[in-house]
Amino acid sequence: MKEAAVIGIPDQLRGEVVKAFIVLHDGIVLPKQYLMDYLRDNLAKFKLPREIEYISELPKTGSGKVNKAALREMHEKKKEK
Repeated sequence: MKEAAVIGIPDQLRGEVVKAFIVLHDGIVLPKQYLMDYLRDNLAKFKLPREIEYISELPKTGSGKVNKAALREMHEKKKEK
């Protein structure tokens, strides 16, 4: 895994749940189930992502930080489709 970021997304039951955006190194294939198995062993249940989305690069701000507002926008656009 090259880099990752998480955001909270709306959930009817819990109010908000975790969604992870993952950027993989070129040529790497990482099945979502393998990643979830690893996370289940290393995180508390409430911290586990309910959704995982692979993207080519994380959006960044001018200062180089992850632009979480852009990630939320990406999630909303994908949800509309």
